[in-house]
Amino acid sequence: MLNRITLKHALLGVCVVSMCLGACSNSEDASAYIRERAAEAEKDNAVAAAAVISVETALESDKDLACADVLPVEELTELLEEKEQVTLSDTTAKNPDSTATCSIRRGGKPLDTKTQERLAEKTGRLGVMGGDEICNMTLYCSVPADVDGLKQRCEAEKSLGNHTLGVYACVKVTQKGEHDGYSYKFIDEDTKCMVLMRGGPSVIEEPVVQACSRAAMKLLTPAVLETAFTQGE
Repeated sequence: MLNRITLKHALLGVCVVSMCLGACSNSEDASAYIRERAAEAEKDNAVAAAAVISVETALESDKDLACADVLPVEELTELLEEKEQVTLSDTTAKNPDSTATCSIRRGGKPLDTKTQERLAEKTGRLGVMGGDEICNMTLYCSVPADVDGLKQRCEAEKSLGNHTLGVYACVKVTQKGEHDGYSYKFIDEDTKCMVLMRGGPSVIEEPVVQACSRAAMKLLTPAVLETAFTQGE
């Protein structure tokens, strides 16, 4: 009787040990499966994060936008308080790193030669005539940009920074004969695009460049970029 009981207990012990080993094995398999799934989830999250960054930079790196889609000329004319409707020259193809490069030109016809001579004699300069460039805007929307980085680059090149536009802008002053020329580089808050606004060859007035910059800030919106992107496909 004792032997039977002992044998029974021994067999029971073997079964218990086998069950424990099986459970441990299953537990290890489960842990490995959980780790594998966690790694896959982390990979999926990384892909999703990359997609979010791509959306935040608004456009693909090789995507160009038409100037006419980004800067509606009627609204631009009104914002610049021009008497004649401005025109746009799209020179993006000459600047492949940009999203758009747009020459904003004064409307109307150039003055005839005699009128130009009289004006030059009276004022010493002709200024911006019909067909001349008022400002030139270069837009970068496919590269992430931050204000701190812009400030650092601005300081490194010994340019000046100000908040005249309501946002930080790096202002570069260049010599134009006896006068100064101005360019403003800033990050548009709505679209996160980097904007470089330069005065035309005959522009020596800083307020003109500021007016062009404010007009661009007013016209550039995420909706405008999305529409321009769609129309360009």
